[in-house]
Amino acid sequence: MLFKKLLSLGLILAITSCAGITDPANSSTSNNSDSTGTSSNSDTTGTSSQSCGTETVFFTHAPTEPISSVIPLGNINASGGHTFPSPHLYIYFEPHQEDGSPAPSQVNIIAPGDLTITHIDQMNYLTSNKTDFSLDFKVCSKVTGYFKHMKGLSEELITAMGSFTSDQCTNYSTGGEDMQRCNKSVTISVSAGTILGHAGGPNETQYNFDWGLRDTRIERLDFINQSAFYDDWYYIVCALDYYDDPLKTELKSKLGYDDGSGLEARTIEPICGENAQDIPNTLKGNWLKHGITSVQQEDPHVSFVDFNLNPEKKVVSIGKESGVDTSESPNAIQFTYEPNTNGVINRDPEDITPGETVYCFEHEYNNESEGEDQYKVLVQLTSSTNVSISKQSGECESPYSLGEDSASFNR
Repeated sequence: MLFKKLLSLGLILAITSCAGITDPANSSTSNNSDSTGTSSNSDTTGTSSQSCGTETVFFTHAPTEPISSVIPLGNINASGGHTFPSPHLYIYFEPHQEDGSPAPSQVNIIAPGDLTITHIDQMNYLTSNKTDFSLDFKVCSKVTGYFKHMKGLSEELITAMGSFTSDQCTNYSTGGEDMQRCNKSVTISVSAGTILGHAGGPNETQYNFDWGLRDTRIERLDFINQSAFYDDWYYIVCALDYYDDPLKTELKSKLGYDDGSGLEARTIEPICGENAQDIPNTLKGNWLKHGITSVQQEDPHVSFVDFNLNPEKKVVSIGKESGVDTSESPNAIQFTYEPNTNGVINRDPEDITPGETVYCFEHEYNNESEGEDQYKVLVQLTSSTNVSISKQSGECESPYSLGEDSASFNR
């Protein structure tokens, strides 16, 4: 009860200390201004206002040490909210453990370059007594980024940001968990190498944190739908490309997946992965549930894309709120497969073009499953902008018919 009360008052407990916060925002001014939902300072100081020019080397420090692996852009986790290819890297500081044990060690999260922190978000899981932090930052006027799934902030960063006020926090419940989300705008400049906080630690089960970066100087990414996503989505870049050698090469050598038996490295360009995979007049890429024109969250939608660790394999990704699973308790659908070059079963989505043909997708363990565990996904690309999808029991065996309960998606 004491923990919940402290969280409701906006008090934060963290144990990491650091140095290098050179330009903290004035706490009293920040609190007064933040209560209206605006930043305490316009971005007129620090790195945030600096012109990026044509510079592409901004980072000089790894975001943490040690690094076990770096999951490339484009990861799919349909049951966890990433129905579309993820727009960020996953930084693993220990090999991934499926059972979440033993607890991961605690590691510092470090400013990779000179940054201006612009936004701090705290997610309090009141039922399970856990806390999650996110930081948004600017590198220069056109390059912005974030760290997510931090488990604590440094003492100096806490002091610089001040406490949350009651109107900066919202309480709600989801999935049987009582939640409190607090967020505020700040302007806090930090120098490269500054400890910002930590990930992992006792009683934690997460072995990684997210690192995303956007650069509005690049050519806008060529998603077919140019209005459905928030604007930053169209300027996603790989943060590792903003280092110089030898650190750049060292970090890129970590791109892949490590389950403790060794790194399964990505070897196909672009090595850092990609989240924009739409190909016009084919099935490949992102699809929005019919009637939805703006993406707020990804559960209603679907994608047919490359596997981010090995793009020669493909992924079927269907959100739990898409309407494809018509059961009383619908689940997300996600599986990876090796594409066939002919026929209608498990084809490469790039090879599927509009027409009357119904294609069938099934996961590789389907023939080992029985009853409810055995299913297929039927797909018909009816036009360049519309696809119909149905989940049905059994294996891929003709004849195929979508049925009356198929779900429609557009782009």
